[in-house]
Amino acid sequence: MAFFRIKKGSLARIRERIPKEMKDRERALVFGLTAWADDAVAEVQSEIQSAGAIDQGMLIGATTRSEPRVDSDRLKISVFNPLEYAPVVEFGRRPKKGKPPPLAPLIGWARRKGIIKRLPANPSLNTLREELAASAAIIKNMGRGGGRSGGKKTPLDPVTRDLLIVRLIARKIFEQGIVGRHPFTIAFFRKKATITSDVARMVELLT
Repeated sequence: MAFFRIKKGSLARIRERIPKEMKDRERALVFGLTAWADDAVAEVQSEIQSAGAIDQGMLIGATTRSEPRVDSDRLKISVFNPLEYAPVVEFGRRPKKGKPPPLAPLIGWARRKGIIKRLPANPSLNTLREELAASAAIIKNMGRGGGRSGGKKTPLDPVTRDLLIVRLIARKIFEQGIVGRHPFTIAFFRKKATITSDVARMVELLT
């Protein structure tokens, strides 16, 4: 999960912008901060799009906020994205750290980009055991400085070829890493700079 959280031990600066004569100042504060968080969600979504991390649009669509939690001197509200790959988009991936990326999501991505032709976008890998084994054997042999196994060369079947391409993409990601695009960080610091004025403006709607 990638997220940022507004967590303030004291909300004095924001409370100062709320008229003292307002009957329900805490309700106004929650309203203002919730509206601010909604704007922050839209800001993150805009940054994701600007970074080009859109593919199917799932990362944009899954960005959301929590419900506010408030007591007398603290309010918490989180803007987050629960997708498994959201932290990779935000922080990147260090070379040769962790496990290689899973094949299934890469198959769908490569198919949508037109890199592979025969595999469906959402294949059942259990039905491709022979092709998976064949493509893994070729990759292993390449790591030893060779290519396909010796003997008479026969054309690769299209599915094995597609899997080989996806495995090579996964290997490149694992070995070279991925640079983080930081849509959450960029959006957070932009919205953090205007939190007091933004909340005050929304509270004025209640007066």
